[in-house]
Amino acid sequence: MKELFGRVREKFNGDEAQSSPSFDVAVRCHKGKMREENQDRAAIYTMPLGALLVVADGVGGLSGGALAAQTAVEGYGSFLASVDSGTDPNTALQRATQTVNQAICDKQVTTRQSMGSTVVLALVRGTTAHIGHAGDSRAYLIREDTMSRLTRDHSIVQKMVDRGIISDAQSRSHPDASVLTRSLGQKTVELELSETKLAAGDALLLCSDGLWAYVEEDALRETASSPLLTAEQSAEALLCRALEAGGADNIGIIFFRVSPSGMV
Repeated sequence: MKELFGRVREKFNGDEAQSSPSFDVAVRCHKGKMREENQDRAAIYTMPLGALLVVADGVGGLSGGALAAQTAVEGYGSFLASVDSGTDPNTALQRATQTVNQAICDKQVTTRQSMGSTVVLALVRGTTAHIGHAGDSRAYLIREDTMSRLTRDHSIVQKMVDRGIISDAQSRSHPDASVLTRSLGQKTVELELSETKLAAGDALLLCSDGLWAYVEEDALRETASSPLLTAEQSAEALLCRALEAGGADNIGIIFFRVSPSGMV
């Protein structure tokens, strides 16, 4: 298992991430300008199942949120690294979630702190990305000059948007914007799962609300879809966008781009 945290850029090919296309990936995790502590975590792992990308955004008082997010990214990496390559990916992800969730619940007891974490992840196997999330950290697919959201937030304001009570733009500044309906650290939780096919040159953006809630989607798309930027440059440019917008929250980003040549 190869694991990477924080500010990194790596290139992998099919020899390191079995049955995966050649790709370029970069990670950013920043505490922003307003928060005293960074409770976001992001990590990349290569393992028999494929390439795993994980972003977690901790929730909870004091250091509880940071501990929950760290437990999440490390827990998924540790559990899935031991899973045989022939295992159904969705089954493996849900089993990992139960283990990770229990670990966070156990830490609530031992530390006597309320804590939890969002998670958004992508397990890339061949040309398929298995996307899972709980909470309001998001995954986007960038294809040429378009950007599609792959996840739907588990939050009170998302339900209000779905019911036509408020607009998507209004949800960003709503007083209940941070109230989640699903997250790690609850008594029981499952990932919401989906699959998306990847083509040569496609990119995945996984991020916490420290990015998407403060940077307009058109600005995200413009930066993420630029063919002139490497994964490293894209991740840095997206982080700068969030900081220029005020940096009011922690910012977790993974930017993953399939090689224009596709499979190696």
